[in-house]
Amino acid sequence: MLIALFVSQFAMGTFASYLPALVVKATLTVAFTIAGGLGFLMLKRKRARQERIDNSYTLPTDKAGWETVFPNLSMLENAAFEGLGAGDRLLLVGVTGGTGQQVVRGVMEAKTGAQIVVLTRNPDRPSAQQLRKAGCELVKGDLDDEASLKSACVGITAMYCHGTSVDAAAADPVEVYRAERLARAARDAGVQYIVYQSAGGADRDTGLPHMEQKYMVEELFRKSRVPCTMLRATLFMEELWKKYTRPAILKGTFQFAMPPTNKQQFVSCRDMGFAAATVLKRSKEFEGKSIELCADELQWQEVAEAFSANQQASGLPLVSYKEAGFVTECIFWLISDDLYFRLSPTSPCYISAQQLSKPARVLSSSTMSAEGETQLESVDSAECETCEDSPAVEKPSANGKIIV
Repeated sequence: MLIALFVSQFAMGTFASYLPALVVKATLTVAFTIAGGLGFLMLKRKRARQERIDNSYTLPTDKAGWETVFPNLSMLENAAFEGLGAGDRLLLVGVTGGTGQQVVRGVMEAKTGAQIVVLTRNPDRPSAQQLRKAGCELVKGDLDDEASLKSACVGITAMYCHGTSVDAAAADPVEVYRAERLARAARDAGVQYIVYQSAGGADRDTGLPHMEQKYMVEELFRKSRVPCTMLRATLFMEELWKKYTRPAILKGTFQFAMPPTNKQQFVSCRDMGFAAATVLKRSKEFEGKSIELCADELQWQEVAEAFSANQQASGLPLVSYKEAGFVTECIFWLISDDLYFRLSPTSPCYISAQQLSKPARVLSSSTMSAEGETQLESVDSAECETCEDSPAVEKPSANGKIIV
C-alpha cells in the first residue's frame, strides 16, 4: 500500500514537472500542422492559378488571326433574320442544370412558336428527360467535340447560349475554347442568330478573370459574323438558394460577404430565358446590342427579409442577415483569388455590385405585369440622371420577390 502511494506521488510529481514541456510540444505540433495545411493549400492554389494562365485563351488581334479562328470569314453571307416564329428551331445551350431549367421555362412562357431544342451530352440523364416531357427536343452534342456541335446545329434557326462551363469559384479557360467551337459550328451550320448570356460588367475592364472570359466569348460570337445580342445578367436570384446557403436559411440565418445595407441588382434565370426569347422574336430591335438585365435592386438585409416573409408563411424560422467575417474572407482567399476579389469588400481589387452594374449604354429590366406576363422594358442610359450615379434600375420590379 505504501509502495503504491509512493509510486503515485512520484509519478504525479514527474508529470507536473514535464507538463509545461508537453504543452509547448502540443502547441508547436498544432501550429506546424496548421501552417503545413495552409502552405499546401496556397501551393495548390498557386499551381491551379498558373495552370489557368498557361491554358488561358488569347483573342486574335488582327484580320489574319480571326481568319484562323473562322476560316473563309470574309466570304460569309448572312441570311436575313426576320425574327423567331412558328416553324423555326431554337437551340438552347447550357440549360440542363438546375438553373438552366428555369431558363427553359422562361423561353416557353415567351411563346415564340418555335420548336425548342436542347443540347445535352447525355439525353438519358433525368434533367434532360424532364425537358423532353415538357415538350423540348433533345439533341446530343458535346462542347468539347466540334463535330458533334456541327451536327447538332444542322437545321437550327437561332441559338441561345446560357453558358459553356460550370459555375465555379475560379474561372476556367475551357469556357472560351468551348465558345469558339460553338460559334464556329453555328456559323458553319447556317444558324441565323445568337443570343448569349454574359455578365454585367463584362465590358468594364475589371481585371476579374470571370468577367474577362465573358467578354472574350462575346467577341467570339460577334466576330463569327452571325447576328447576335449579348444579355448581361446581374446576380442570379437562384444563387442565393443553393446547397451552400439553403440549410442556414432554413434555420434562420442568411450569411453573405457584404455589408447589410449594400445594394445588389438581381435577375432570375427565368427572366433571362424570357428576355432571350423576346430578343429573338424582335431581333431587328436588338441586333448588335449588349443589354444589361436587372429585375430588382435590394439591400442584403432586404433579401433576408424576403426570405423571412416566405418562411414565416410556411411556419419556418424568421431569417436574419449576418455579414461574413474575417474567417469567411480567409476561406474565400484560400479557395480562389477570383472568389476573394469578387466577394470580399476588404479585397484591394473588390468592385462593388453598383460599379459592375453601371449602364454602359442600354439597360433593360424584365418586369412582371399584373397578368403575370413578362415584358422586356428598354431604358436608355441617357434617361438616367448620370450613368455614374444612377442605380442600375430606376423602377425595381414590384413582383420581384425571391421565391423560396
